[in-house]
Parts: sequence; C-alpha cells; structure tokens
Amino acid sequence: MVGGFAPIFSCRAVLSAYRSALMMTLASTGRSRAAVPENADISSNRTTPPGASTSATVVSLSKDYEHALDLAKRALKAEKLIALPTDTIYGIAGLAQSSSALQKIYEVKERDIGKPVAICVGKAADVHKWAYVDVPSGLLESLLPGPVTLVFRRRPELNPELNRGTSLIGVRVPNHAYMQKLAASCGEPLALTSANKSGGQSTLFVEEFKELWPHLELVVDGGRSSGLSEDVARLGSTVVDLSQPATFSIIRDGSALLPTVSVLKKFGLTNKQELEVTVANGAVNCTVQRDQR
Repeated sequence: MVGGFAPIFSCRAVLSAYRSALMMTLASTGRSRAAVPENADISSNRTTPPGASTSATVVSLSKDYEHALDLAKRALKAEKLIALPTDTIYGIAGLAQSSSALQKIYEVKERDIGKPVAICVGKAADVHKWAYVDVPSGLLESLLPGPVTLVFRRRPELNPELNRGTSLIGVRVPNHAYMQKLAASCGEPLALTSANKSGGQSTLFVEEFKELWPHLELVVDGGRSSGLSEDVARLGSTVVDLSQPATFSIIRDGSALLPTVSVLKKFGLTNKQELEVTVANGAVNCTVQRDQR
C-alpha cells in the first residue's frame, strides 16, 4: 500500500517544486505584480501624475498628514531634499546645517552660488537661536508666523557654508502648520527656497515643478499652496532687512508688503529707503517715496 502511493507522492512533490520555482521566477521579473499600475505610489496610496518622474515619493498631505511629517523628517535628516507647500508658494527644503544638502539645493535649482538662501524655523522664538535680533519687543510675534522673510545679522552657530560672504541671514516662520511642525521636529533650521529653476516662475501646485522631481527625495502635495490670488501668491514672501536698529528696508515687495510695512511703522521703525528729508520754509518735511526695485 505504501509502495502504491510512492509514485503519486513523487509526482506531487515535483509539481509543487515546479510551481514554487515558477512563482519565484515571476516575482523576480516583476510579473507577479502586473495588477499594480507602474506609476502607483504604494507607500502613500497616491498615483503619480502621468508623465512625472517616479524617483521622488509623492505623499498627499490631506490624506497622510502624519505619514508626510515622518517621511519629510527622515528625508531631511538623511540630508536629502524635499518639496513642500508654504503659506505662499511651494518650496524646496534641506537641512541648513548640512553642507551637502545646501550644495544639492544650488545644483537642483541651477542657482548662482552668490544668491543667498533663507532658513525656516518652527516659531518666532527660534529666530533668536540663529540671528541677532534687535527690534522692539513684540515685533517678531506681530509678523511671525506669516508670509515674510526677516533679515538679521547671523549668529556663528549657523552653518558657515550657508550664504558665504554675507553676515546676514533671512529667517522665515511660514503661516503653515505642517511647515512649523516639521521645522520644530527637526530641531534645527531648514534651508528654504522656491520650488523652481532659478529665474523661473514660482509654483502653486506640485505638477508645476515636475522637472525637479528626479532630484528630490519627497514631494509633499498640499494642493494649492496659498489662498491668495494667483498673481499675488506667486510673488512669494515679503523680504525685509531688519539688521540695523530702528530702521527697515524692503528687499522684495512679495505678497504682504502693505500689512508688513504697517506693522513695522506701528513699532516705530523708519524705512531708510523711502525717507527723503527736505527743508521748506524752515521746517523738515518727510515724504514717503516708494522704492520700485
């Protein structure tokens, strides 16, 4: 009886082994996953837009907030670059204290090494860690978080490879909860610049900078990056030089010029670019003239 089952057992064993070998071959060639679209991002359950590079992981902020936070932190700590939404336009970020990440930013954007890059921190109080702040009490909190970049004299703790040749540093605290949490979780400043080739149009949607995806580790899709009108949002943040006591200078108008100037003047600061002193009838008249740079 046992001898009668031996041939059947051998045939079944051979058939089983054949099936196992076949499955291994299919798995190694990728055919066993034929039902999964080639452009599907399995890790985030999001399909990459047609025609886009699949080298960067794309994660939806609305669907996977915590996952997006974790992926971004891990990518940054590995000295990789990521793209993410801000309160104005989409940005590219890397660790400001990483010289390797800084080099990648300039290479990806094809940016002139002489053009400075701002840093992003989690809250207004963190600005003091990386810059010498000499403004009236309460001024920072009145402007930050918000669509402004404030320029101060830099502290020596900041990476000397960041913006070599200048003693100043621009600092941002975007009015965007995700960015604030990410910067806070990293525990160090992020180098932040616009997500576009140098000289190109700023971007409001991730699809607008697909050409950069092959150079990024992660793209955080937050939908449209700003609630402002398109023309205004694309202007980016308003950049203000606050490196000199009691005065300010507008470096870039940006999307929040008027409210920013209003706050600065409320705190008693003088715009050194716009102040023209004339003497008429023995009196000193101050006339505000708009700097059109």
